[in-house]
Amino acid sequence: MQFFDFEDFAMSDIERANIEARIDEEVARDLLGAVGRRVFEDLLGRFEQSVDEGVAEIEQMAHEARWRDCAARLHRMAGGAEQFGMVAMAARARELDHQTHDGSAWSILAPELAALKHGADDDLKTLRALASLLAPQ
Repeated sequence: MQFFDFEDFAMSDIERANIEARIDEEVARDLLGAVGRRVFEDLLGRFEQSVDEGVAEIEQMAHEARWRDCAARLHRMAGGAEQFGMVAMAARARELDHQTHDGSAWSILAPELAALKHGADDDLKTLRALASLLAPQ
């Protein structure tokens, strides 16, 4: 597994290690190389919208105590994250998927969803930066 080379940016070792723990650069590079920057950025935008919609759907399903539906939506979110190399998000979504499938209470799920969404936002910014570094327009 290779990681981002952000030596051009003023970034602490802790920040760099956080990125390396969250994103598998090789997966992101492969996808970027296969589809090109414009399509890659379009796919990122669609995934970002899907995460926003997914969180809203999960919140609604949880209020209705539809735990299996929540778990299924989290599972789909994890699969999407894996396609971009967002390994930390995928792992967390899968963990929530299993907890929710078992009937996790909303009080546990709500803060976890917020953290998942925040992490996804950060990862998407990082992937956009990678795209601009590897495939400048």
